[in-house]
Amino acid sequence: MIRRGRWGLASVLIAALVLAGCGGSSSSGTLSRAQLVSRANAACSATNARIADQAGPSSLKQLAGYASSTRAATVQLQHSLSALKAPSSESAALDRYLAALEQGNALLARISSAAGAGEGAAVSSLGKELAKIPTATLANAAGLSACAKASTVAG
Repeated sequence: MIRRGRWGLASVLIAALVLAGCGGSSSSGTLSRAQLVSRANAACSATNARIADQAGPSSLKQLAGYASSTRAATVQLQHSLSALKAPSSESAALDRYLAALEQGNALLARISSAAGAGEGAAVSSLGKELAKIPTATLANAAGLSACAKASTVAG
């Protein structure tokens, strides 16, 4: 369980876990909606598990490593999702979700740097920005239910 500290660790963790989202790879052709959802949700579950397997941070130093590892998982996820060939009817929703992942990944990099430098106020501010990214809403809109679920509840 993560302790809620002055750095807003709990809000950072919840947002990061929601970012965990989904991914997968496609064959050479355009996927059907069902194939897209199935592959993406399977990869979401794997990414969520990868993040959940990490020890939760209880200090800024630990948060720096946690944010970096989480970012590595979600960057890999973003690349996997980008490789999926969504049907044209699904591509706009998927693109919006990918944009949210990209925004979240950029914030995770900044959180890792700020935490590593011991900048608690910056971590808190960045965590609030991260929490505002509507990744769960965008995942649900794309039909990617596993992408909208956090793998761990921090509190």
